[in-house]
Formats: sequence, structure tokens, C-alpha cells
Amino acid sequence: MRTLRDTIQVRVRIPDVEAKSNTGTNNICPNDEAILSCQFTNYPQIQPEHYVWSSGDTTATSAVHPTETTTYYVTVTFDNECTKTDSVKVFVTDLELPTITGDSAICLGKSATLTATHPTSNAFHWSSGQTTSSITVSPQITTDYTVTATMEGDCEVTDMFTVVVNPLPIPSFIANPTEIYVENSIGTVTCTSLMPGGYHLIWDFGDVFSNVNVVENVDEVTHDYTHAGSSLFLLHSQCVHA
Repeated sequence: MRTLRDTIQVRVRIPDVEAKSNTGTNNICPNDEAILSCQFTNYPQIQPEHYVWSSGDTTATSAVHPTETTTYYVTVTFDNECTKTDSVKVFVTDLELPTITGDSAICLGKSATLTATHPTSNAFHWSSGQTTSSITVSPQITTDYTVTATMEGDCEVTDMFTVVVNPLPIPSFIANPTEIYVENSIGTVTCTSLMPGGYHLIWDFGDVFSNVNVVENVDEVTHDYTHAGSSLFLLHSQCVHA
């Protein structure tokens, strides 16, 4: 018995699929949009019929808004029933906030120096309009200052810093007694501050005969006058940075 054979070659042709993003290898900011699409090479006569993106889209393109760097996959089914899968990565900038340091409280009429730092950026823009890393400000009232740092992908991150402006104090005190007489002896005067707490007090007794003529930072103080005549004692109150 003689056996006859014949052969036929069946070629399976699948176009190459390249998933692409319109952002390329550039970074975008979190939640910004990237458009995903496919490019095909080889066998142009074979046409794609169906797409399935890992984002959930089933169209030729997919609009995504990633919050972090993400790899997206697409499976393409062609009109010859063959499928091919590829992936594309969308790069997202990992946001880091700037930091502001400086004088958190000043006295009215004084200035404060604020300095911004950021781990990766030196591009700063202050709410005052300045673009240097350090600025000097002289607010008349308590003021909030913000600085914006620009990161890769033109992503902007912001921090805020409050400079408290303390008003200048008005000295107020009482003395007891208000009139003394010194006849080869000692006349004692007690001075009591009427100011609220939080101020640095400097008592100046105007006594040229005393070795202790200035006392600081007590609310009540006594002083012994040893010579007759008029002596002036003053209470100075200083605004002090917090």
C-alpha cells in the first residue's frame, strides 16, 4: 500500500504593538492627564479590532490621571483573532513640600528674615513677589507668607508661615510712696508694674548714687534712695520676640 502526503504552511502573523503615552519619559504632576495609545508595526493588512486597557478603557486611546508613577497594560485583538499585549509607564512626580524657617514673631517696626528650603528644588516664588530662597519682610500686622516651589514636571508645592507682629508696649506702673524725704538715711520706694505679662521690663531708678540703678524682668521692685533731691525712676517695657 502506498501512502501519499501533502503539506501546507500556515503562517501566524501578529503585528507588533507598542503602547505609548503622550507624556513620554517626562514627569507629570499627580492627577494630571496622560493620553495612552498604541502604535503598530509589521503586517499593516492586519487591523486591530478590540482594545482592553488596564485602566478599564476599551477604546484605541485611554485618558488616565495617575496619582503616582504607574505602568499601564493594553491587550489588542486583531481581525485574525490574534492578541498582543504591551505596557507603558507614566511617570508622576513625588511631591515634597517646601519648608519655611525664620522669625515667627517680631515687634512692630522690626523685620523678619524667612528662608525656604526644598529637597530637590531651588525655584521659589513668595506671596510677596520675591523669587529668592530668603526674604526680609517688615509687616505692620500679623501676616501669613506663602512660598511655592516648582518641582519636576512643573509641579508646584506650597508652604505657609505666619509672622506675628507684637504691638509696642506702653509703660504703666505705680510707685509707693511717690514722695520721700532723705535726711542722712534711706528712703525706700516700691514700684509695681501695671502691664500684662509677656513683656521684658527694665526699671531705671535714675539714682546716680546707687550701684544698682537698673533692674530687669521683675514685676515689682524696691529701691533705696540715700541722698536728698529729686530722682527720676522710669519703667521701660520692651517688645521681645517670641
